[in-house]
Amino acid sequence: MDNYTKKWADGPFKLLSTPRASLEGKPESLASRNASEMALVHNILLRGLNSIYLQAPNVKETNDIADFVKFCDAWSSILHSHHAAEETVYFKLLDEQSSQDGVFIANHIEHEKFLPGLLAFDLELIDAFGTDLESHLHHEISVLEDLGRDDSIDWEQCGKAMAQFSKKNSDRVWLIDHESLASTDILIDFHHFLGLWV
Repeated sequence: MDNYTKKWADGPFKLLSTPRASLEGKPESLASRNASEMALVHNILLRGLNSIYLQAPNVKETNDIADFVKFCDAWSSILHSHHAAEETVYFKLLDEQSSQDGVFIANHIEHEKFLPGLLAFDLELIDAFGTDLESHLHHEISVLEDLGRDDSIDWEQCGKAMAQFSKKNSDRVWLIDHESLASTDILIDFHHFLGLWV
């Protein structure tokens, strides 16, 4: 088995299937595209979490510990940044535009549920929040898919606003220091869609 087909960090926290994968070549709506892109970002977060979970027991050498702590810090920083973008821009825009009242209240509550554990992780352990985070990352995609029936949402505006917020709030030095995390959690050939992240 070559490096591109091995499953390196697919568990214990389950990865998402992109909504795009279920279309089987049918045209994709903007809601599905947004949900698929969010699923890909969530899979980077889940792969990072799985990598940390699986590697932690094996890190014993002093120089490995320093590298591992840096990897954990990079993962935590990316999750904090993603959470801030969702809470500050993405959910807010979707809530304002949706004809459904309070569609993201449950997601906000889920964020609040795993944040104390994430803050504890910044100091200590994944087990304090991993299951809540996994559940939230999966649930958010189904909420986005369900909003596909809501014609009042400007999906392009929401996607652009999320991207602009992320770019505006990312620190270039931080990105250079942390880019290896995202690149290690990308798998090119998932769902037979060449070039999609999972």
